Amino acid sequence: ASLPDGSRAYMEQVSHHPPVSAYQIIGPGNSYHFYGHSQPSVAYKMNGITTHAVGERELEFLDGTHIRVTFPEYNIRNLVSSSPTKADVSGVVEFEDVHNGLIVTLRIAAVEGHKTGLLSRPDAISGGLYRTSNLQGHSPRMKRSSSMKDVAHRRHESLTRSLSTGQIHVPVAVCQGNWLSHLDWDDERYWTLLETEARDWHDVEEDALPSDCSMRDDLRALLNDELEASQEAKDLMEKRQRLDAKLRPVPT
Repeated sequence: ASLPDGSRAYMEQVSHHPPVSAYQIIGPGNSYHFYGHSQPSVAYKMNGITTHAVGERELEFLDGTHIRVTFPEYNIRNLVSSSPTKADVSGVVEFEDVHNGLIVTLRIAAVEGHKTGLLSRPDAISGGLYRTSNLQGHSPRMKRSSSMKDVAHRRHESLTRSLSTGQIHVPVAVCQGNWLSHLDWDDERYWTLLETEARDWHDVEEDALPSDCSMRDDLRALLNDELEASQEAKDLMEKRQRLDAKLRPVPT
């Protein structure tokens, strides 16, 4: 698919079981490259389902900046009870610039200044930008504006040690907002949804590979309401895939 500004997106399901999807998004003029693969890890609960996208997500820019991204959890609640079924996103999102020793940690559904669960809303985000350093050493110092120092000092009185990574996180800036409306850094608004121009992605059928999902015989028959022909084509495709899997054993 593509956008009018030249952005291009490519997606492919590279594994059926387990389901793994690979993707890459290339910005206009190759200004950025967002790529990786994703596999859902599903946890079933009494009244809902929680999924977490396991995989690698990398973001590269022309100036050499390389960001690693982790995703939050996606929840489907009230599947059994009489309450309306609803879906939401929760957990933590991280953007890590390893080369420059920076990491952004965002908490989903958490309101700044309150512990998660005491005061929250599903579309709220809060967190901060941190300079990271190993416990054995320190990363290079970064220049910060006086306002950033004041806000960081006011809202973060001490260093935060990450036991999982063995790093010290030094506060640099504070973030809060709502992923459906706005995003503030140190009380300055950097993004507003209503000011963002919406553009539609368009299929690039002429560039589609023979393996593209639009070429599947079962889906074409289904679009034409040919249910029996669609089922037969699906069965034939799955038999062919099972045969291909036997011919390509995984090395042990």
